[in-house]
Amino acid sequence: TYALLAKEAPCQQLEDYGEEFGDDDDDHDAFMTSVCDLVGSFGRVMGQHFVQYLPKFLPPICEYAKSSRPPSDRSMAMGC
Repeated sequence: TYALLAKEAPCQQLEDYGEEFGDDDDDHDAFMTSVCDLVGSFGRVMGQHFVQYLPKFLPPICEYAKSSRPPSDRSMAMGC
């Protein structure tokens, strides 16, 4: 899950990834929203035990919340 948020997953490392499956792609948006939902679910299920993982997950989520990102990405990050 972290690798997907940080764009470090093998499928995101392809040289033409940005050209073929840009951040504006609807399927990509839906997938990344699901990834963020999963992080939120980790927090709900793990409760206080998730605190130790928060410093790793929070920076990539905050990247999606920047004002330079599309509104859908910012909403996704806020929903996490």
